[in-house]
Amino acid sequence: MSKRKKRKLRSASAKATAGARKVAASRTKTPPKDASSAQALGEEVMSPGSDPKHFPELTNPFDRFFFTPVAPVRPYLLLRLLLLVLAFDCWVDLIPHAGRYGVGEFNVAHFAVLDWLPTPTPGLYIGLLLLTGWLALVMAMRPARAGLAVLFGLYTYGWAMSMLDSYQHHYLISLLLFSCIWFPTPAATEVFGHADDDDERDVPLARLVGGALLVLALAETTMATAGVRTPLVDMVGDSGLRIGLRATLILGGALLVLFLGDDTPLRPKRTSAWGYVSFCVTCALVYFYTAVTKLEPDWRQGHALRRLGDSEASQALETWATTEGLPLLGPMSADEFWEFMAHNAILVQLVTGAGYLLATKLDRLRGWRRYLVSAFGLAPLSFHLGAERMALEIGWFSYYMLLVLFVVFLPVELLRPMGAAFSWPSRWLVDRFGERLTSDRYAWAFLALGTAAAALVALSLDLPGDAAAGFCMGALLVGGGMWAMRRGYWAQARGWGLAAAVAALAMSLAIKETDVRYDYYRFVGGDHRRRGEVEEALEAYVKANEYVVHPWCLRKDRERGECYREEERARSAAEAAGEGWTVEPNHRQRQEAEMRQRLERQRAREGVTIEGEG
Repeated sequence: MSKRKKRKLRSASAKATAGARKVAASRTKTPPKDASSAQALGEEVMSPGSDPKHFPELTNPFDRFFFTPVAPVRPYLLLRLLLLVLAFDCWVDLIPHAGRYGVGEFNVAHFAVLDWLPTPTPGLYIGLLLLTGWLALVMAMRPARAGLAVLFGLYTYGWAMSMLDSYQHHYLISLLLFSCIWFPTPAATEVFGHADDDDERDVPLARLVGGALLVLALAETTMATAGVRTPLVDMVGDSGLRIGLRATLILGGALLVLFLGDDTPLRPKRTSAWGYVSFCVTCALVYFYTAVTKLEPDWRQGHALRRLGDSEASQALETWATTEGLPLLGPMSADEFWEFMAHNAILVQLVTGAGYLLATKLDRLRGWRRYLVSAFGLAPLSFHLGAERMALEIGWFSYYMLLVLFVVFLPVELLRPMGAAFSWPSRWLVDRFGERLTSDRYAWAFLALGTAAAALVALSLDLPGDAAAGFCMGALLVGGGMWAMRRGYWAQARGWGLAAAVAALAMSLAIKETDVRYDYYRFVGGDHRRRGEVEEALEAYVKANEYVVHPWCLRKDRERGECYREEERARSAAEAAGEGWTVEPNHRQRQEAEMRQRLERQRAREGVTIEGEG
C-alpha cells in the first residue's frame, strides 16, 4: 500500500472518530474531564473540517470564560516561541553575569525559605541555566506536561535563588510558564495538516509561502524598529532599498495569504485551552498592576522615566519635542515632554491590560469586532518598541512580550499561514521519515544520541558547572524516555531523544559563536581585580582573551554598539552609524598584561618567579 493511501486511510479514520466524539459531546452540557488536552474537548473540535458551532454549550460564566473556543494555532505557537526565546535568554543573556554568585559566601534569596539552601555559586547558577535552556528547547520541539512542570521549577529557582537577579519580568515569565503547563500539546500535523500531501494540507501552498514571507518581514521589521542590526541591513546597508525590500515582503506575503492564494477557505479549527486563557489573564493583570504602580508622583511628573530614558534615541526625541513639537501638541518644555510620556505610558498599559482580556474571545468574534480587538495589540507594540529604542536595561523582556502580542492579537487568517510556515520543517520530516522510524529500537538509538550529544556539548563549554549540567541532562532524558517507553509511548521517547540532540547543538552554537564565555570571564576578572586577587584575575583574563568571538566593537562616548569579527566591517558600520562612532578593540589584553606584571612584582618580592614566563 502506498504512503498516500495510508495517509488517506488515517485521515478517514480520524474523521470518523471525530464525528463520533462530536455526537457524544453534543449530548452533554458539561465540559470534558480534561478540557485542556487534545484527547478531550480539544480533539473533538480540532479535527479537519470541524465546525465551531458544535462546541459544547457552557452555562457557568467561569466555564464560558476559561473554556472559550480558541484557535489551536495560538497555544501551539505561543508555547514553542516562548520556550525558544527562553532557551537563548538563559544561555546568552544570563550566563555572563554568573560570576557574582557566591562572592564572600554571602547571599540573599528572593524567598526566605531558599536561604536555608547552600549558598549559590557560579557553577550552580551556570549549570542550572544550561539545563534550563536545554530543557526549554526540548519542550519547544516535543512538549510534555511533566517536562513543562520541571522547566517551571528550574527556571523559577534560577532567579529566586538570589537577589542578584533583579529583573522583575522574571516573576512574570515564571507565572507564564506555569500557565504553559496546562496548554494543549497537539502535534504540528494535527494543527496544520501534513506538509507534502495536497489532500491533507490544511493551509494551501500559496498561503504557506505567504506566511513564510510574513514571518520574515515581521521578524526583520520588529528587530530593526527596536534598534537591532538585522541581516537585511548587513546585505544592503541602511539605504532605501532596505525599506523597499521589507515592504515587498509584507505586501507579497499579505497578497498570497489574503487574495492570491487558493480560494478554498481555511478549515475552521477550535480547541479549549484554559491554560492559554490563564496566560492572557496573567498578562492583563501584570499590565494593570504596573499601571497602578506608576501612579506615584515621581512617575506621573516624568522624573522616573527621564532617569530611565538616558539614551541617544530618547534624547533625540526630547530635542525634537522641544524644538519642532509633537504632532497636534506643538513644542513643549523638557519637563512637559517627560510628564506627557509618563502619563502616556500609564494609559498604554491600561489599554494593553484590557486588550489581553478581550483577546481571549478573539476567535469567537466575527466581523469588525475581531479586528477591533486585534487593534488593541498596537498598544503593547508601541510600548515595547519604545522601551527598546530608549535602551532601558530590562533584559529580554520586550522580546518576550513582542512575541506574545503577535501570537495573541494577530487575526487567525494571518497567524495560521505563518504558523504553518514555521512548523513546515517538522511536518515535512514527519511525513518523510515518520513511518520508517516506527521500530522500537529507534527509540533507544535516539535516546542514546540525545544523551551523548548533551553530555559531550556540556563538557566542551569550559564553564563552571558544565559537567553537572551534562549529567543532569542525560539523567532527565533517560529517565523520561524510560518512563515513556514503559507506557508504550515510543514515539514520545524518540522525539525527546532527537530534540535533545538538536537542543545540545543549539546550546553549543549559542555559547561558542557569541561572546558569552568572553563576557563571563572578563566580568570575573574585573571582580577579582577590584578585590586585589591578582592571580585569580590573571587566570580569568587569560580565559577571556581565548574566547573573544567579535574582537571589534563600535563605541560612542559611554554607549557600546554592535561588535564584529572583521575590523573592516566594523569601520564600515561606524561610518554608516554617523558622527561620533568609533571602532575599538574588544579584548582584555591590556588587563591581562597588567595583572601579569603585578603578579610578577608580587612574586619577586616573595622571591618567587613565574615559571615559563618572561
